[in-house]
Amino acid sequence: MTAADETQNVEPASVSSEGRLSPDAEATYEPQVIEIGWLVFEPMDAADLEAVEGARKQTRSFLSERFGQFHWKMTTVRREQRPSETRVEPAALLDDGVAERDLRRWDFTVIVTPIDLISYYRKDAVAAVSRSLEGIVISTSRLDPRVSQPDASDSQRVAAMTRRLTALVLHGLGHHTGLAHSEEAGNLMAPLETLDQIDQAEAFNASQQETMAQELAGVADRRLEETPVRSRSAPFAFYLKSAWLNRREIITAVREARPWEMPYRLSGLTTAAVSTMLVLIMSAEAWDLAIDQTAALVVVFSLLSICATTTFLLLRQRLLLRGRTLSEQTVTTNVATVAIVLVGIVTSYAAIFLLGLSCGLLFFRPSILEAWTEGSTHGGWASYLKPAGFGAALAMLIGALGATFDRNHYFRHITAVDEEV
Repeated sequence: MTAADETQNVEPASVSSEGRLSPDAEATYEPQVIEIGWLVFEPMDAADLEAVEGARKQTRSFLSERFGQFHWKMTTVRREQRPSETRVEPAALLDDGVAERDLRRWDFTVIVTPIDLISYYRKDAVAAVSRSLEGIVISTSRLDPRVSQPDASDSQRVAAMTRRLTALVLHGLGHHTGLAHSEEAGNLMAPLETLDQIDQAEAFNASQQETMAQELAGVADRRLEETPVRSRSAPFAFYLKSAWLNRREIITAVREARPWEMPYRLSGLTTAAVSTMLVLIMSAEAWDLAIDQTAALVVVFSLLSICATTTFLLLRQRLLLRGRTLSEQTVTTNVATVAIVLVGIVTSYAAIFLLGLSCGLLFFRPSILEAWTEGSTHGGWASYLKPAGFGAALAMLIGALGATFDRNHYFRHITAVDEEV
């Protein structure tokens, strides 16, 4: 593996009303550094490599012009792709990017590969964005004009791929700074569904640039592990401090991941949980057992079930970053991952609970329940709520076992990848 570092000195932007520093301030002002790492997988042909280098320069130029208050540093690391791969998992490349990010203290990672990406949300994908892992994976395979124009010259290929790579990187950086999608024509945060839309994406609007500047200031701040406080902090205390300092980033990462869609995405867990709930609904013994419990016990059992299911999935699917130097970025990634899975499991529990409650109210009259429970119940909401909660808690525990049939990369993808382009 070889690495080539190239840094361009950027004149600091001003803080005056006109956007310029005073002459006296310029002499002492040192802009904050933001480093974007480019992890490039080879082999690539000459046109691809030239396009990647061109996109790196264009990205730095674009950001330096609009956010000159920061010193933009770009680093390129090249690595050999495994030759047997014909399609690659975005989550696997993102994990490679996280390893390089932690090693080199990057703020954002761009991973470029010449191989097609495996897509789960759409037919084909040229990029995958992850807010929680602070990176974007891009495949040059479908960005190449030769896919639709076999006679395209090398210069045409380089120009088109450079433009498209730059737009995708800036789109990913927009997600990283918390920007939402925009319907504005030519906006870099417009939904990029086709190559034509990628070609048309050119700029951020003034409001977006203001939001990005505020977020980037936090990114460029000195990290907690770089302060003297770090040496006196126990790991648990460091986690708490880092999570609190990066609470906005964590909340945004959870929102971008849309964990409330997890019941739909995790078919193994959902199928096992629904099947369990339907079996319990049809069992007189299950109704009798659930109704005989106190409401407090059902609530505690449900909470324990949610925590146990979340913990099992995090460990079984190896979703947490471990074995690395403790840093703010690692804490942010891990806390966001736990929150994403937890919200997804809570959503799944709520869906199973509502299913059980609805079936009970629709199909089981109080007279049936009295016969099943030998007259120990006389109807009422408690006779339906407790079995629904008890059954949902059991269903989630069984569902966790069903989720083990989902591949690790798939599980990693749905918890980490916010958008496929």
